[in-house]
Amino acid sequence: MFDPKRLSVFLLLSILALSFIGCSKGPEMGQVTGTVTDKQGLPMAGVVVYFLPATIPEVRRSMGLTDERGAYTLVYQDDQSTPGAVVGSHVIIVEDFAAENSREQPMANRVPLKYYAATQTPLRYNVMPGEQKFDIKLE
Repeated sequence: MFDPKRLSVFLLLSILALSFIGCSKGPEMGQVTGTVTDKQGLPMAGVVVYFLPATIPEVRRSMGLTDERGAYTLVYQDDQSTPGAVVGSHVIIVEDFAAENSREQPMANRVPLKYYAATQTPLRYNVMPGEQKFDIKLE
């Protein structure tokens, strides 16, 4: 038999269950900023900094592009481009975006190759909740 009261309760519970499915906050994030400098301590503009989660491979990376002062702010590479990086241990890769994308005047790569590969880079950082600064001096 059709029971309208039972159907109403079922529909209400179904709607509540579906509304909670879309409410996932995602991973816990920390806000990371910093600067990239060369071995003389000069700021490096046009450099990309990638934070690759070391312990959770299915989590996406975060990245930041340095400005003319060598400053960067990380952005998590999800659909919303959330500011920050996932809390936890990271391997850091640095690439010379300006040199790789120079079309008018070819530029020499300013970043040593050891910073390009996750297996070779000496850079590691443990992201914590909240705001933090991670400065990178390329040797």
